[in-house]
Amino acid sequence: MACVHRGDMFRWRGRMTDIGQKRAHPPNGTDMKRKLLFVSLAAALVAILSGAPAARAQYSTPYELIKAVKDRDYAKIRSLMLKCRCPNARTTEGIPILVIAARNGDTTTARFLIESGANVTARAEDTGTNALMEFAQRGNLDGVRLLIESGADPDAGDDTGQTALIYAVRARKARVVRALLEAGANPDMADYQGRTPLDVARQMRYRDIEKLFADAS
Repeated sequence: MACVHRGDMFRWRGRMTDIGQKRAHPPNGTDMKRKLLFVSLAAALVAILSGAPAARAQYSTPYELIKAVKDRDYAKIRSLMLKCRCPNARTTEGIPILVIAARNGDTTTARFLIESGANVTARAEDTGTNALMEFAQRGNLDGVRLLIESGADPDAGDDTGQTALIYAVRARKARVVRALLEAGANPDMADYQGRTPLDVARQMRYRDIEKLFADAS
């Protein structure tokens, strides 16, 4: 058997004691800070990769395009469209950018979006209206003609069955009513409550609108 010197024995015991103390003591403050920093960075990386919708949207091209359409920033609209080719982009509320343009009375943007392939029948999820209805109720004759020429259905209804013609009658936009009738809009197309555009005109006592229907019959 090998002989172990007494001094070696003491040195061996001292090393074992040091190892035990290191294991027993918790990490110091610097180590904890490093671990917390690592955990924070890992969490941030997971959030970016998983992509929180709001965070992603703020830096996406469609989001920038939506903002540009709202702001009528024509140069930016054209620039962004070259990047995303997304004329049918919608807001988080489900509003097509073509409808946004119509609500703004912006025929320039509407024309550009349509030429870029925007769906003229697309409806907004908040109201069920399409671009033609929005232009009609605002009395925007150029916008109405643009949509009709681009193939929009004048007899399409919203969530309550109201057509662009009914919207124009309600807003008392006589020129738009005439244009829609000339484009073939059905004056007998009723909403879900059974009211036709003529019924609405009579109810609201719009004699000038009633005369338009009489002349068209």
